[in-house]
Amino acid sequence: MKVGEFATTGVITADSSHTVAQAAKLMRDHHVGDLVLHEPGDRTAQPIGIVTDRDLVVGVIGLGLDPSVFTLGDILQTPLHTAVVDEDVDVVISRMRVLGIRRVPVVDAHGHLTGIFTMDDYLRYLGRQLQSLTDLVQNERTREQDSRVVIT
Repeated sequence: MKVGEFATTGVITADSSHTVAQAAKLMRDHHVGDLVLHEPGDRTAQPIGIVTDRDLVVGVIGLGLDPSVFTLGDILQTPLHTAVVDEDVDVVISRMRVLGIRRVPVVDAHGHLTGIFTMDDYLRYLGRQLQSLTDLVQNERTREQDSRVVIT
């Protein structure tokens, strides 16, 4: 399966000149835990980084720094790891495991943002698959019970 099949579209983005305080408000307003960053004024949707709520708390607020002074560009960690929309999901997950990251922006062949793939997305899929298998076993039992001939 391709990673693009699991990616969440409608990604919330911010430019790297936003302050940490602005980013926190954006995350709160959109109920998300990360923002994909682009260069100020860039409308091509080419991601340059990702910032998580944990980055804001641990990297700025937890150090007692002023979130209205520091920009996302100040705390941006590089390099950005992305996945191409048609990459095999197992390959992407293996790369994420090795890198120790839980989220990757998904891009098209030109590097334009198409979505974001998170471990939560994949775990949701696996949960549905496991539920289907559980349902199969239950349905098999029901079918077997319904088809048994009662001997008297």
